[in-house]
Amino acid sequence: MHVFTLNGVRIECGLPVMLLIPAAIAFDVLDQMLLLFVSLSLHELSHAYMARRLGAVVYSVEIQPFGFCARLKDGVKLSPGAELLIAMAGPAFSVMAALSGMGIFSAFGKELPLLEDFIGINAAVAAVNLVPVSVLDGGMALKAILSVYVSRSRAVKITGYAGIAVSVLLTAAGTYLFIGGGGFSMPLFGVFLFFASIKEIRRANMADVGRIAAHRRLSGGGMRVRQLAFHRSTRLFCVLSELHYGSYNSIVILDDDMRGMYTVDESTLLSAAEKLGANAQLFDLIPK
Repeated sequence: MHVFTLNGVRIECGLPVMLLIPAAIAFDVLDQMLLLFVSLSLHELSHAYMARRLGAVVYSVEIQPFGFCARLKDGVKLSPGAELLIAMAGPAFSVMAALSGMGIFSAFGKELPLLEDFIGINAAVAAVNLVPVSVLDGGMALKAILSVYVSRSRAVKITGYAGIAVSVLLTAAGTYLFIGGGGFSMPLFGVFLFFASIKEIRRANMADVGRIAAHRRLSGGGMRVRQLAFHRSTRLFCVLSELHYGSYNSIVILDDDMRGMYTVDESTLLSAAEKLGANAQLFDLIPK
């Protein structure tokens, strides 16, 4: 849902976030929640400002239950250095906001009761976003650094799997603390990070499918035939990673006894990956 437009950037908010408002009122934490939204808005707009300075076009910022997500228009290629600067702009602003708050608190702290919360919130936003996993700013920075040495897709997958590992730890630790009387924000954040990381990995797998398909469409002339064999439970993205660019690949699908069940060519495999998703299994390609 479109809330308002600020400096040409659409600010959008989904239903889950709208439901947090009555919950905040019920638990008497509305002031803190509003401070969190203001801090996160300024944090994300810092990313947007830096992106614009470096030539990217930001067309929307979406408010999510545990943060904000800025969307850039397609078609602008950014260098790893530019991506790193954009990723670190948010945490840098949050750190400066917390330090500024501390300076104001030392002079007028007693007259501004919410200032302590403002300092704590911005410090927490900076610290959490510096964790180098998946959709967080630290993960974006790590992806930019890794993309200098490995493919963009592999960099996304590395931070995605790191995000899954961290999310499992957060969910387990948060659940333990919640049972002991602690809050529920940690396990909820762990669940959010888990699904966000999986989404990033799937997006990277589909990008691989598109890249391979484009390469195949552009290739011409004769090719050697190369035959590969995989168990029927193998995921399509695993098979795609084994395709040899200089050959035309034929894939034999094996059962549990290592006997051939069905054979598909690479064109059928690519079409299935684009239609069913790269996480589908070879078994899904066998006619029922």
